[in-house]
Amino acid sequence: WMIIDGDVYDVSTFAKFHPGGKQTLLELGGKDVTEDFWGLHRHEVLDKYQRLKKGRVTDAPPPRPSALEESKKLSRVPFAES
Repeated sequence: WMIIDGDVYDVSTFAKFHPGGKQTLLELGGKDVTEDFWGLHRHEVLDKYQRLKKGRVTDAPPPRPSALEESKKLSRVPFAES
């Protein structure tokens, strides 16, 4: 397991498929890896692997919005410099 933004993920079955290698997850397992994770991954990755989320740390801050929720905040009107 590992913690990302207060959410607990079970990565044990995913480890063998991890693009960065199984060893990375083994070394970071059992820890809060929020900073390491966001240094290497896009927001959409957590949306893709929601099935691995098993719970939330009791004293965690409010969760981040999903990538889909964030994209809804963007303007649908393109802009250009004049």
